[in-house]
Amino acid sequence: MPDGASTSNLGPRAPLRVADIREGGTDSRGAQVTHIYALRTGEYAVYHAGDVFVEFADDPEVERDQRKRILALGEARSELAALLVGWRPQRRRIYDCKTAMALQMALDQDDVGARKVIEGARTDALREREVAGRLQYLACALASFALLFALLQLAAWLWPTPDGIANDLWMAAEAGLAGAAFSIVLAIRSRMVALDTQILGNASDGLLRLLLGAASGALLLLAFGAGIVPRMAFGEATLARDAMAWQGVLILGFIAGFLERLVPDLLDKASPQKAMGTPGTAPS
Repeated sequence: MPDGASTSNLGPRAPLRVADIREGGTDSRGAQVTHIYALRTGEYAVYHAGDVFVEFADDPEVERDQRKRILALGEARSELAALLVGWRPQRRRIYDCKTAMALQMALDQDDVGARKVIEGARTDALREREVAGRLQYLACALASFALLFALLQLAAWLWPTPDGIANDLWMAAEAGLAGAAFSIVLAIRSRMVALDTQILGNASDGLLRLLLGAASGALLLLAFGAGIVPRMAFGEATLARDAMAWQGVLILGFIAGFLERLVPDLLDKASPQKAMGTPGTAPS
């Protein structure tokens, strides 16, 4: 019987033998056999019928021993199967071949080699999913950037702000959005993101970072206007609100969006510190 075999709704099927597994035929589940990877008459057949399956030995004693050997690959095999969900047959073909090879090696009592093959296949599939996840994350982030930028443009047109510092808030928010997007692009290679099987996680994480970047740009400009952050020094250059043109607003917003911890750290330093005691002489 193949691993995962079941009986028909019309009643129990006649016992299937290894010799009955043929390309174009059906297995005990009624699935069509499309390819046979390995066949030993009376001992086993490793074949493809939508997935990779095994028809175990006709001898019940040998079958029990074979099942134990296949069971040792169960964890890695199930993880690999989960990683392959959603892939087209052409894309997953190499992994089906590796799975079949691992099963054949296990049936031939090469347990160590079988485990290496199936674990290697799992690692390769995981790496592919991670690369696809980064591309998916980047695509979602760029789509979110375009949407948020359009919304900020629309908001600036619908709700123009008064003269003064508030007049630059929309500009600072847009610059913060661009800074966050730039940060995402630079960090995408080293950043841990979800696999491409979790598109909602990648989309929400990218959207949240962009929203924080836009908010940070506007908030830092407000902090400058309120005097909470009077000036910022960059080497020999100093950025101060009393001499800030539109270029300074863009730079300020971009930096706030690019450096995720900048605004929280500045606000934390600017917040009043609770007195912990009065100065005095150190105890002797």
